[in-house]
Amino acid sequence: GTVEVDVEGPTGAVEEMLEHLRTGPPAAQVEGIDVRREAPRGAEGFRVTG
Repeated sequence: GTVEVDVEGPTGAVEEMLEHLRTGPPAAQVEGIDVRREAPRGAEGFRVTG
């Protein structure tokens, strides 16, 4: 399957999140990630869609 994640915050925190996404959970097989850098939108919270 495919997962889409929007992340914003301090650079170090975003880079740490990207590393977690590259690794994935133990049962996952992450084939790759695509990263697109954009200006922050001021998003807050956590939301699951789809």
